[in-house]
Amino acid sequence: MHASIEATLGALAPTSPQPFSARVRLATRVAHQRLEDTAVMRDLMAPDLTPANYLSTLLLWERCWQPIEAELAAGLQRGMPAALMPARRLHFLQRDIAYLQTQCPQANVASPSTGANRLASAVASEHGWYGLAYVVQGSLLGGSLVRTRLMKSLGLVDHQGTEFFAGGIAPHALHLHWKSWLAQADQQLQRPTAIREAVEAADRTFAHMETVFSSACTTHE
Repeated sequence: MHASIEATLGALAPTSPQPFSARVRLATRVAHQRLEDTAVMRDLMAPDLTPANYLSTLLLWERCWQPIEAELAAGLQRGMPAALMPARRLHFLQRDIAYLQTQCPQANVASPSTGANRLASAVASEHGWYGLAYVVQGSLLGGSLVRTRLMKSLGLVDHQGTEFFAGGIAPHALHLHWKSWLAQADQQLQRPTAIREAVEAADRTFAHMETVFSSACTTHE
């Protein structure tokens, strides 16, 4: 367990009235910021992003996202609540990649390595699935901003090449979906041990994404 997580959860005593939603936001703040500081995330928001750079970035997202969706599905099979299952987005991502490949036919495309075993270990606790789902569901909020920037910098229209970041949810409904998800998660996670396991898994999910994104330099010239 990361020292920062241990310190944060230690400061929030087991009898703390704070729900999971408040504790996980505070405890993963550092890991979340590290992810935002990666070259991949910076490039997505850059005004001079090129289609080729964007394609390279999407391929890293595919490498990151394949094990995430696999673990979400595995948790559902173990009895995790279907109401908290984030929307599947891998097919959107693969469709975006296919579209960008038509725009960049000369790009060197490599098959992604999933790193599935590493993520499976990170969320293997009884309630770790909730932490993984928290990161995935919350990513849609930032995804909406990313999509708006991509449409402007690359001139993309009609969701072409940006379906993954939209997630199939109308922008005006995102915050309502998020608030509903958090409320349901807080109801499911009442015991201190359950909250701790979910928070730790959320932190490790951010770390998984950071590791994948840091595995290749995608900063464009």
